[in-house]
Amino acid sequence: MLLLAAVLLLAPPAPAQKPAARAPKPAVQTAWPVESITITGNREYSREQILEAAGIREGQTVRPPDIEAAQKRLLDTGVFEEVAVRFGPAAGGKGYAVSFEVAEAGPFFPVRFEDLPASAEELMKVLRQSDPFFGPRIPATEATINRYARVIEDHLAGKD
Repeated sequence: MLLLAAVLLLAPPAPAQKPAARAPKPAVQTAWPVESITITGNREYSREQILEAAGIREGQTVRPPDIEAAQKRLLDTGVFEEVAVRFGPAAGGKGYAVSFEVAEAGPFFPVRFEDLPASAEELMKVLRQSDPFFGPRIPATEATINRYARVIEDHLAGKD
């Protein structure tokens, strides 16, 4: 028995076994077309206005970060207090179903211009062209008022 132990101790170590080669993982597809978009909670703003500002359309191929960026673009407008987004596989299984739930900022006030070197009609046209949410009534949020003031200032500066 002692001889057997000595032989085992003196025997060269068994060669290390190489781990079995793993097959490469298939790439996971994360970009899918948007099959449907649902918008709830909107009263003042239309679906078209919201989609224009979100920058997302049905049929567009998107990844999750693109949907999250659309949510951020809506929040950054200043016309929403909250924007919740949900997305997952659409019923057809070949794309995303996206849902935005918005809470519009308020209260809304009528727009008036005073003591400016341009007509109200001209300024309304400029603001409508620059912002899909501009209308005869706007929410008095800081982001909204500052954005409209910048548009008016830029327009009036270019009139010289």
